[in-house]
Amino acid sequence: MGTSTPPKKPAALVVGIFLVGCATFPGEVQFRLPEKFKGLVEVSQNPSAPNPFTPKDGRVAVKVPADGVIATPNLEMFQSGVHEEFVTSSGTPLNYEYEDSPAGVVRVYSLGYSISQGKPPRIGYFVGTPEEFKRVNR
Repeated sequence: MGTSTPPKKPAALVVGIFLVGCATFPGEVQFRLPEKFKGLVEVSQNPSAPNPFTPKDGRVAVKVPADGVIATPNLEMFQSGVHEEFVTSSGTPLNYEYEDSPAGVVRVYSLGYSISQGKPPRIGYFVGTPEEFKRVNR
């Protein structure tokens, strides 16, 4: 008895499915804060919002409004290992919580990903001095 071979799938179909399933995200997101900004930066998922994170040359720069709230259709980009950088509107970079900075120096604290009943998924950051962070993070 002869053996039958299964039908072959067209390569274009397999490649097409692969490309549809894989989104490309920038390697770096730069948050541009207003000068002397302190407080909460919240990236909130809102499916009807325009996407403020448009990649250009492998990176994204997004201006943080005075209230610190940024709406985006989805948060997938932040689940892909993207590097986040925070700078002032004049371009001065801010240190992260784990980097050495003297007391009283403003830095960025990651508050992580949050899902709570009645609110959209969001990612939060606190911008302030270590002393300010201790007061709000109780």
